[in-house]
Amino acid sequence: MSDEWVADGGRRSRRVKASAMTFQEMTDMVQVLDEKDYDGRLANYTRPNTRKDKIMEKVVRRLRRRYSVERSKDQLRKRWSDLKHREEEQLRKIRKIIKKNKKRERAAEEQQANAEDAAGQGEHESQEPSVDIKVECEESSYPTEDNIPVIKMEDIPLCLQEISST
Repeated sequence: MSDEWVADGGRRSRRVKASAMTFQEMTDMVQVLDEKDYDGRLANYTRPNTRKDKIMEKVVRRLRRRYSVERSKDQLRKRWSDLKHREEEQLRKIRKIIKKNKKRERAAEEQQANAEDAAGQGEHESQEPSVDIKVECEESSYPTEDNIPVIKMEDIPLCLQEISST
């Protein structure tokens, strides 16, 4: 058996060389673990070990996709434990950065929505406002067809004729 392969709980997996984790990688890891409630602080979950394993797999995939870095789940579990228990100050800084980023994203989304609303209102202002014309008439004064009054153009006041002709 070569040095590259190591037995992992009955299956063989590739050994991943440990390297220093960048601050941005840690930020991404903490963001995912906090979003998914990795530690189970918000609720009691059935099969917590399976759930944690799936969450950690998402972190592995995210780091591989974003940073082209191979990290094992065990390495990430140990790093998470170190952050929580030994490097609390650094974890606090990371969470503060995540909070600022979310706030910045929300502000950008609101600004974009406001810009779209303003652009949408500008289009409506250039058009003439639509006017609903209601002509009340007595049923006996006009001839009807199927209970719909028939109104002759000369019976409509002049100001309403101008609006209806445009």
